[in-house]
Amino acid sequence: MPKSLNKSGRFLINHKVILFCLLLPFLSAGESHAAGEDVLPEAVRVLMKKHRIQAGKIGIVVQRLDTHERLVAHRVDTSLNPASIIKIATAASALDLLGLTHRFETKFMSDGRVEDGVILGDLYVVGGGDPSMTVERFLLFLNKLRNRGIREIRGDLVIDDFFFDLPPHEPAAFDGAPLKPYNAGAGAFMVNFQTQRVVILPQGNIIQAYTEPPNDNFIVRNQIRSGKGRCRNWRGKIREVLRGDETRMTLTLKGVFPPRCGEQGFFIRALEKNAHAAGVFRAFWRRLGGKWLGQWRRGRAPATAQTLAVFESPPLSEVIASMNKYSNNVIARNLFLSLPAAHSSPPYSISEAHQTMSDWLAAVQVNGDGLVIDNGSGLSRKTRITAAQMAHLLRYIWRHPLRAELAASLPILGLDGTMRKRLKNKKITGEGRFKTGSLSGVKSIAGFLRDAEARDILIVCIINQNGGRTKAFQDALLQWAHKNTFGRSDLINFSQGRGKKYRF
Repeated sequence: MPKSLNKSGRFLINHKVILFCLLLPFLSAGESHAAGEDVLPEAVRVLMKKHRIQAGKIGIVVQRLDTHERLVAHRVDTSLNPASIIKIATAASALDLLGLTHRFETKFMSDGRVEDGVILGDLYVVGGGDPSMTVERFLLFLNKLRNRGIREIRGDLVIDDFFFDLPPHEPAAFDGAPLKPYNAGAGAFMVNFQTQRVVILPQGNIIQAYTEPPNDNFIVRNQIRSGKGRCRNWRGKIREVLRGDETRMTLTLKGVFPPRCGEQGFFIRALEKNAHAAGVFRAFWRRLGGKWLGQWRRGRAPATAQTLAVFESPPLSEVIASMNKYSNNVIARNLFLSLPAAHSSPPYSISEAHQTMSDWLAAVQVNGDGLVIDNGSGLSRKTRITAAQMAHLLRYIWRHPLRAELAASLPILGLDGTMRKRLKNKKITGEGRFKTGSLSGVKSIAGFLRDAEARDILIVCIINQNGGRTKAFQDALLQWAHKNTFGRSDLINFSQGRGKKYRF
């Protein structure tokens, strides 16, 4: 087993013999029930009826990890849209292919001389696919350049984002909401996930408004008046008017805001990724005392350019935690596109990422009909997987030498991330780690749970239906599994002896 890891913590999945040896112990153990057999306890049927879940629109697997016995198995081979739980595959494949300690690099380079702190030429920022360039980290990057003694840029800021070979991104394509942050696309260089936070801050009877991070290409004109009213619908009392294009925009805010509501804010994706990054650069550079009178443009750094500063991302283990804990689509898209870095050189295309993911899934034996991974984030109507395939992936992770890192990236039930408000202050709180997914007509959950007798189980529940109390059903399913993971015969006796009186 140790031979399957190199010194960087990379799992060498290209060695298929090693993979087979790794997977053989739990694959040969088999299932306690045939793959196509429906195992649906009466208690779960009652919960489905109670929460109006259509039997043909759901796939469920509840399975013990010690005996591999399926406690619930319903429509396990039905291909369904999984939404964001597909990020589990993105995280696992990235760890396998890129390695635990993999870091993404972003560089400042110049093709001109540097004299007395002045760049006599253009400054190039060369993106390396870093999906975690937050406001705080970008400011550190600029400080690194300033600490090199650079104080003035005589040329242009040239953004080299050719690490990925991407077609133009259409932010309105998914759901017609281009300003929503989740509709940001991937990018070899982007700042703060291409998103601005508009802050509304009362100071006495004066209402201030500004953006975080500051951005010279995104201007806020504040016409908000102080007034009375409830805070529940504060945003509904403010009118937002956007003018401009994706390279430069002005947001005018009008309306009334009650000072007693305190600081409030909302996130918006308004600018094209390069324009957004350049606007943040100019605002921060000025605040750091730097001078730059040039323009920004997109272009390639010449081979003769010298490196002025290099900035590394956190290790991949931290990146996937940020992705899964808060279901960050931009991180997922970038990781997905970066998968080919395991065996080739940039630029990396979508088709190459698809092939790399497909090869990895086949290597770990997560395959079969109905499996489609579109962009790695789950924000897609094309992505498909079966409950059985997702369960197989979870079993693979459970036996993985880096299981701790993968499991730690999943939100903890009732405590953090996207699960922080679910089943809070219950006996089950803190007993599971789950990734959730949600789209219109899709509600999914997948992960690991420790039951009341300290036995580990995996749970996959994918629902593709409009209407019904899908989230409430999944919460009830988790509570039932935590409390009632007996053997199959015990489940039958339980359902016959208790009738239809179930309280979860």
